[in-house]
Amino acid sequence: MTVSKQTIFDTLSPRFFSISAGEPFLSELAHGLTSALGSDPLSLADTEIFLPTRRAGRALADVFAATAGENTAIFPPRIRTLGDIDAAELDALDDAASELTLPPAVSPQERVLILAQMVAARDTAFAGQRNWQAALLAARELGQLLDSLYTEEIDTDAIKDAAPPEHAAHWDISLKFLDIVLQAWPAYLAERGRLDPAIRRVQLIRALTARWRDTPPTTPVIIAGSTGSAPSVADLMGLVASLPKGAVILPGFDKTMDPRAWARIDDPHPQAGLKALLTRLNLKQDDIKPWPGHPSTNASTARRDLLSLALRPAEATDDWRQLTLAAQARDPELKNSTHGLELIEAQTEELEAASIAIRFRETLEIPGRTAMLVTPDRNLARRVAAKMKRWNVHVDDSSGAPFAASRLGVFLNLVAEAMCAPGDTVKLLALLRHPNSLFGLAHDAYQSARDTLDRSFRGAQPVGNWADIANTMLREGEMREGAMRQDKLREADRSNIRSILTVMHEATHDLPDNATPTQFLTRHLTLATHIATSNTPDTDRPLWAGEDGEAGAKIIGDLLEDLAAANAMVLPQRDYPAAFAALVASSVTRRRSAAHPRLSILGPLEARLQHADHIILAGLNDGVWPGDPPTDPFLSRAMRANVGLPSPERRTGLAAHDFAQLAASPSVLLTRSKRSGDSPSIPSRWLVRLKNILTTAQGNIDVTAKYTNWARQLDTPDKVEPSARPAPRPPLDARPRKMSVTRIEKWLRDPYSVFARDILKLYKADDPGGTFSLRELGQLLHAIYEDAAKLEKTATTDDLHELLAQHRRAYRCQDADLTLWAPAFAASFEWFCAFDAERRRQGTPAILEGSGEIDAPGVAQPFKIRGRADRIDLDTDGGVTLIDYKTSIGGTHAQAKHFNPQLQLLGLIARQGGFPDIGPREINSYQFVRMLNYKKSGMAIDDKSGDEANIAIDDAAEKLAALINAFDDIACGYPSQPHPAFTDNYGDYDTLARRGEWNAGNGEDDT
Repeated sequence: MTVSKQTIFDTLSPRFFSISAGEPFLSELAHGLTSALGSDPLSLADTEIFLPTRRAGRALADVFAATAGENTAIFPPRIRTLGDIDAAELDALDDAASELTLPPAVSPQERVLILAQMVAARDTAFAGQRNWQAALLAARELGQLLDSLYTEEIDTDAIKDAAPPEHAAHWDISLKFLDIVLQAWPAYLAERGRLDPAIRRVQLIRALTARWRDTPPTTPVIIAGSTGSAPSVADLMGLVASLPKGAVILPGFDKTMDPRAWARIDDPHPQAGLKALLTRLNLKQDDIKPWPGHPSTNASTARRDLLSLALRPAEATDDWRQLTLAAQARDPELKNSTHGLELIEAQTEELEAASIAIRFRETLEIPGRTAMLVTPDRNLARRVAAKMKRWNVHVDDSSGAPFAASRLGVFLNLVAEAMCAPGDTVKLLALLRHPNSLFGLAHDAYQSARDTLDRSFRGAQPVGNWADIANTMLREGEMREGAMRQDKLREADRSNIRSILTVMHEATHDLPDNATPTQFLTRHLTLATHIATSNTPDTDRPLWAGEDGEAGAKIIGDLLEDLAAANAMVLPQRDYPAAFAALVASSVTRRRSAAHPRLSILGPLEARLQHADHIILAGLNDGVWPGDPPTDPFLSRAMRANVGLPSPERRTGLAAHDFAQLAASPSVLLTRSKRSGDSPSIPSRWLVRLKNILTTAQGNIDVTAKYTNWARQLDTPDKVEPSARPAPRPPLDARPRKMSVTRIEKWLRDPYSVFARDILKLYKADDPGGTFSLRELGQLLHAIYEDAAKLEKTATTDDLHELLAQHRRAYRCQDADLTLWAPAFAASFEWFCAFDAERRRQGTPAILEGSGEIDAPGVAQPFKIRGRADRIDLDTDGGVTLIDYKTSIGGTHAQAKHFNPQLQLLGLIARQGGFPDIGPREINSYQFVRMLNYKKSGMAIDDKSGDEANIAIDDAAEKLAALINAFDDIACGYPSQPHPAFTDNYGDYDTLARRGEWNAGNGEDDT
């Protein structure tokens, strides 16, 4: 359709037009303007077009270029970003700003910092202490309140009268807190000679409005795509529509809505924003003219009618059924209205993302076809982008990635955490594992030292700062790994580990308890730079290189500049990591890597005025799209209304308008997940209304089965065979030929664990940073009682407490642990003094934590058994008594008798001369004794003497020989948990053995 120049600008003012929902807005706008302005290229160049977002501006420039063709030169119009309440800046108004000499605006980050400082001061006044993390959160909420007040051009003093006269007493306290908004913040701006960003934005728009009112421009001025949600923008739109060559083009104005429904539009309705604009400018529905351009198809008109009916105002739905039946009569089963409209309701978020990815991939099969995913759910967006990598297709999320989630952002957060937590091994391990970390070492040397530290830090949290930990860990060239065993440490690792811990100690030992954020950040960046540096330049990992680095340099540079204004802000050291994370939380980075030109992922704001051949509207659950109405922490709904602020539901109306605009497109896929995490989700209210209409009209748009079946097939193997209970049969020369007596229990109870540990050499790693538990307590008591038994006479409880002070650091017993376990230590020490005195009357300690081994008797192939005895006393008659200290014993006595022949086998070793210091000895007795027993300390768990002890030893030797001979048969495998009656609940190798799989069908506990 060709449009004459007079079609637009010769229309009586005010000139308000609308491009219908579902139409390609920018293409229609460009087509209408080029047709109206004629063939003179300069007339287009003189045109000034204001759009709501910069993305829309770039897209319109591309449309004009495409319209001109490759061989035609054009002078494009001046495309500028007007900015609704969501706009970040008004670059178009620099001229107006220079005429007004407006002061510059403070940065958003500076505003947060200063408001947080003011909030913290109020916290001190009210509560006597500061909570900086809460202060930063409150500062952001205060910033949103300021934005609302300034954008709506409401005097902040109106807050004083927000509550009714009979208000509750706590409002007076709240009002004192809001004094920050009423007095402190304006006073700060006046002192700094700055403006709040929202105030400056309003003043710029008002200045432009006044200038054009006094001196109307003679060249064309167009405002397109804005709903005029801010009063200043609405007034500017009203003026532009009345300029000699001005026009306003609204997005998706519904001219077909009947007067009854129009009168009942409320804030959550898609047309609420446009109705508010018309009301402010004293316009009627008929004053909005259709934009001259390509005529709408019957299908697009039918789709808009369907959406208008589905989203009809709540107070006008009493005739919904009659209207639906009338629509069905015009369009049986609504086939025309739903042509190109499809719905997926996946069971999980993962299936939803996979289905969307398949739709994307399907689009690429058709040359030139484009697709656009629109969702406010950034996690869903990232899932879809990840799914597309299956086909080596890169799709960029227009919203960018949070800087805090980038490689550099994660690194800086880890450095902050480790810097402010001296001695915290978990935080240091997280930092050591980051790929940016080198700590001034060559790559290979660093990796070796890091892995050794990782093993060492397993188990309970070490005691002291980094220097204390280094001295404890590295004494005598040994590395204690998780307080479990000691391995000889390579000299190179020893030096490099000390270097790493020295870096941390020097960075933290003099870190002030309280400092300004700038001081903390400066120390933070210095440490981060040092950690990311190698001693070989070719392996350096410069912090500020690459996309993350460049973005991070700007973010941190701006932050340093903003922090300079908050030099009175003093943080406790413990609060700095959370404060730093909060300050960079809103920063995003955008990749420059090439994305697929025909696919895009956008948020609802970025998608405004955008178009694609296929549009996917995803995340259609209540709380996601639309999101929950924001809660004002300072003003109730009634108070907001009294002040003149819009209701929280206005944001829902803007979201509904975005949805209706996009859902009216020719090809649309609507998606949602029936579950959000582990909980059921509630479908979006718009989707519920649409489905109700379709149910009444017997329409069907559901394609869930098709896409979710495809998604499942992508990841489902052709055949699934449940795993049987494993019983591997390694070759005989791979099977162990020596075993500790403490491992015999595992061999009997769970042979598979012997296969995994002793043949595959897989060792369980404890979690780092654990608490001081019974295991560490037992090891510490063993060490104390070993040294106590070496004394010439029976130790006193004072002696034992001295030994406790000497050993506790090595066994990671913190000060708090000493307090917690003090009664246990006291009871155990009292028991030991009596026990040791009694034992010394019967003999002399001969072996203390000593090792011995022998060749197992009665076996076909040589097999050594070895053991470590806690204590062996040489009795006065020349025989020996074996003693094993226990903090507790697991299982029943029957299980212990069947599976734990530890002392019996130690007796066998002693009887055959396996302990060189005492030679072959007769066994007088053996006993397990419990070091901790609040009912009766030292009660023997198992105590046998004389013939009974020797019979038990002979029986254990016979069973051991049978066990060894059985496993020397190649046909004998190593089954997992072969004794159901004595199954471990939590085996170390259950996952490797796939126990949950083969246990599921036989009624055994699969935990």
